[in-house]
Amino acid sequence: MRCRLSGVVLLTLSLATVFSCPVSSLLGQNSPVDASTNSQLRDWKDVTGNHTIRAKFLGVIDRAKVALETADGKEMTIELSQLSNVDIYQAVKSDLMTKLELVSPVSASTSPQKPQSSRRKKSQPYVKKAKLSPQKVQVASTLPVSKPKPTVDEDLVLRVEEFIETIENEDAQTIFETILHPKEFSEFSKSPNFEAGLEKFEQQKKARLLTALQSIDYESVERKPGGRYQFQTGSASISFKKLRGIWYLKN
Repeated sequence: MRCRLSGVVLLTLSLATVFSCPVSSLLGQNSPVDASTNSQLRDWKDVTGNHTIRAKFLGVIDRAKVALETADGKEMTIELSQLSNVDIYQAVKSDLMTKLELVSPVSASTSPQKPQSSRRKKSQPYVKKAKLSPQKVQVASTLPVSKPKPTVDEDLVLRVEEFIETIENEDAQTIFETILHPKEFSEFSKSPNFEAGLEKFEQQKKARLLTALQSIDYESVERKPGGRYQFQTGSASISFKKLRGIWYLKN
């Protein structure tokens, strides 16, 4: 219950800042408090409930203290945090009502008269209408966001042509040295299956790789994780990656 009431008090304090009126004007002689609840004597209890003082409300100072006046005319200030929840709520509410009275609209007799058609109700604040209709806003919010398509560098096209020429004219080991990154080729060459791999490439995979490189669709380029560029070919997808300025096969 205490947390719920504290939330209400904080909300009321936040609203009170909108009507920022100096505390001096609340306590000064030229700006008396007119609210009936403020001018009446009432019992104010502390947070423990053990101490009570009978006084009337004068105002809230810096949103931290409440100013009171006892029956014998003695003025005092008490920290809001030292009051009971009920009295904190009463003090903040009374202070807000006082500020509302101080900033109330000027009466119609003192303001310039306007034609009835252009007069707004004082109880309704002016709200600027949006120029876009709700239908247009909804259509605009549902438009798909298209990502820019990656571009194919000319040096990649030239590198693919180099791969094709190497596959057509060189042996399997030279082909692997050309299309693979040096680190990958070094690991492959140290493998116990290196010779068997070269032979299998010559017999089964060399022709397929050549056909794939010759039928690359450069318009199908896709940027993949790790900086790879993937293309569709006549038979399967094929990927390349640029390392230290040179493109290598990454399938």
